[in-house]
Amino acid sequence: RELCGGTHASRSGQLGVVKFLSEGSIGTGVRRVEALVGSDAYRFLAREHIMLGQVAEHVKVRPEELPERIAAIVAKLKDAERALAAAKASTLTANIDAIIGSGTDIGDARLWTFFAPDGLGINELRDLTLRAKGRSKPELPVALVGVTEEDGRLHVVVAVSEGGIARGLSANRLLQAALPAIDGRGGGKNDVAQGGGSNPAGIGAAFEAVRAAVTTTIES
Repeated sequence: RELCGGTHASRSGQLGVVKFLSEGSIGTGVRRVEALVGSDAYRFLAREHIMLGQVAEHVKVRPEELPERIAAIVAKLKDAERALAAAKASTLTANIDAIIGSGTDIGDARLWTFFAPDGLGINELRDLTLRAKGRSKPELPVALVGVTEEDGRLHVVVAVSEGGIARGLSANRLLQAALPAIDGRGGGKNDVAQGGGSNPAGIGAAFEAVRAAVTTTIES
């Protein structure tokens, strides 16, 4: 094995302590190793020792018990996140009528355009929209467009029932009609499509574009 460090040492003893930081492939048969040596390595290890002591003090264990303690904390956090997600989903399900409103009849089809509570992620909005669609009989022409805002970013989910698809409606086409107004991008299939945008001021125009698209399809 040949180790080329760039700056050469006449003997390994000149390096003193060696603290490896990373290693990885940079080409076929060639790997790059990064390390600190000498006084730099000592200073790095001293900082690590101090940080390790601080973390151990915060979680009230000895340093050697940190891995087990941190693993337990992470497991509890994941359990809490799952419980919170379940509670949020239950609350949204119980309030679907209040969230989506009464909808609008367009010919023999019904369209819902609604704002979901801010802070929902795309997966939560998708779940809410699909749950709302599932409350209607599949053979009825139904389309839903849900929008929420999270950290300044808009999320959009469109869902169309089997009856709506049979009448020519497509979730992806309805989404594409809505996206220009909110400077958005996205895609999907005939039954469900999703995307995002950066222009909240265009939501009203996006809903109007969807209504026009549904009207054109249903009344044609």
